[in-house]
Amino acid sequence: MEAGVIWMIRRFGDRIVIEFIRDTKKAQKIIERLKERNIICLREVKKLCKEIFGRNFEFCYKTVISLMDFNRVPIDEEREVNLLLNGEFSKEYLLHLLGCGFLKNKEISPENFVKVMNYYMVKKALRNASRVEIKIGGSIASKSIKWAMYLAKKSRIFVEFYLESEGIKIASEVPKEDRIDKFSAKYRLFPEIFATILSLSNSWKMIAFYDSGYKLKLRSDSPWIADFKPPWYFKNEEISFDSEVEKIVFEALIELGYKVKREPEVVIIGNEIIIPDFSIDFSGEKIFVEVIGFWTKSYVNKKKRKIKKLKGKLIKIVDERLKEHFPDGVFYKYPPKKEEIKRILRDVIKC
Repeated sequence: MEAGVIWMIRRFGDRIVIEFIRDTKKAQKIIERLKERNIICLREVKKLCKEIFGRNFEFCYKTVISLMDFNRVPIDEEREVNLLLNGEFSKEYLLHLLGCGFLKNKEISPENFVKVMNYYMVKKALRNASRVEIKIGGSIASKSIKWAMYLAKKSRIFVEFYLESEGIKIASEVPKEDRIDKFSAKYRLFPEIFATILSLSNSWKMIAFYDSGYKLKLRSDSPWIADFKPPWYFKNEEISFDSEVEKIVFEALIELGYKVKREPEVVIIGNEIIIPDFSIDFSGEKIFVEVIGFWTKSYVNKKKRKIKKLKGKLIKIVDERLKEHFPDGVFYKYPPKKEEIKRILRDVIKC
């Protein structure tokens, strides 16, 4: 073991143990050094990499994104955190944080920096897992579920969602053939799916199984658990939308004076998980708002199933070309205009 290096994932009996980072003083030193070197843009990363590695590295935006997704150079989170704690940096790590927008946030605190390092520890611990099971209770963050679904689809990982009386159980297993190839999409994104779900949930329990026979057990109410968040969690960015229509509807609701929540919550109905587009509060009543503007047959059928299951007051903002599919909606002409959307919303919400 190298002198001064702190190993934070270890084995104890048949268990894998994560020793979470809590030293914010060291984190403050790291932040100060990053600020001293002005590591907030790609040009400065290149300068620092030349200084550290003694040669030039040509990095473009695509390279940053590929590193962020572990497509070219897999980042060893444990090694990178150890390097950080000892005041060192690697080009992959810096580019990863830059790609996530983390280093562009000049006001990042030592506490949040520690949360990011702890997130890497959880990911690292899950990297060799063959199966992971999570139980989420309490309020369920729609962002964590949607992100998990996105990553699962992107990497073609089969993730099972079970609806239980106390919340949701999420489970997945890496096929044996994919456990061999550590650079496959499934191998890389498998730990990110579960680390992200945990980081964005309030009440949870997790157990991970390994081919070696070891197990990793974590739960949110454990006194040994430290808070952890992915680097992009602290990125200063605007609310994202799936379409221009959604953005216009959101802005129209804000301008009308409503408090709007984008993808506000996970609604569990029967055996399905549903995430509404928006919700607003009107005189103490929660109203869901669903935007319907796509043309594909699968999209229309999916929206119909979703709307049928959503209970409570629901406003459907529909492209008039889809009128035959959603006759009980309120309709706008394409391309959508904000003033028209505001008029439609003003009339229908008061009804």
